[in-house]
Amino acid sequence: MPLGDDTLSFRARALAQAHPLSPAAKSLIDRISREEAESQPLPEFGPWAASAMLAGYCLRTVEEDRAGHDASGAVSVDAASLDALDSSADGVAEALRNGDEATVVLADVDEVITTLDGLIASEIERRVDPWREEVGADSWRMFEDYIAHWTVKGYAIRTAEPTVAADR
Repeated sequence: MPLGDDTLSFRARALAQAHPLSPAAKSLIDRISREEAESQPLPEFGPWAASAMLAGYCLRTVEEDRAGHDASGAVSVDAASLDALDSSADGVAEALRNGDEATVVLADVDEVITTLDGLIASEIERRVDPWREEVGADSWRMFEDYIAHWTVKGYAIRTAEPTVAADR
């Protein structure tokens, strides 16, 4: 079966319903969500960030499955390991944002980026689209960037897990 963005999107969304996070990823995403809920203007931003990270994480998991990539390896949930996972994920996310996708993406880069874009658009639509007319253009772009950041971060967390597990 060919790898297509619709298939990736569908499978990633379906996987998200099954609580697919590793213990370390769940701990890290929960920590980030709490921090976002406390630091952003609305506490809802924490769960929104968590939902976006889950979508990105699931996309990478589906991509690994389709590529036959064994990404096994457990990262401990102690603070130092979570910090290492967070830092490593930041490096992966930076590669994605800087056009170095080929260094971290397993499947066709264009298909993965298109799917990430679709997941981001879906997250935005579910969160704020009903208020689109009430939100200014600058605020809308900032929210798009916010959701994009966390979706990519989720993808990066899953991408970084095997490397961090091997290093620990």
